[in-house]
Amino acid sequence: MFAGDIHLTVDCFESLWTLCIPGINAVGYDKDFNKAKSEMKEHLALLWGEYVDCDESDLGEAGQLLRELLLKSFEVVKW
Repeated sequence: MFAGDIHLTVDCFESLWTLCIPGINAVGYDKDFNKAKSEMKEHLALLWGEYVDCDESDLGEAGQLLRELLLKSFEVVKW
């Protein structure tokens, strides 16, 4: 169970799929839906590595806010 809802926007315009997690701005684009989804997951992993798996003292104010948003959005709640 997740601590909160994660909203994903999905759009297809002129055969180009766009997937995005607003706020975090993890985005994937491709003409193939599954490739766009994989690209978005890769972008999310990159953001996690840069803002969560790092020394928090290296982050500026915006980086700390994004770190907190990532941690809150993907926190797993144990029963």
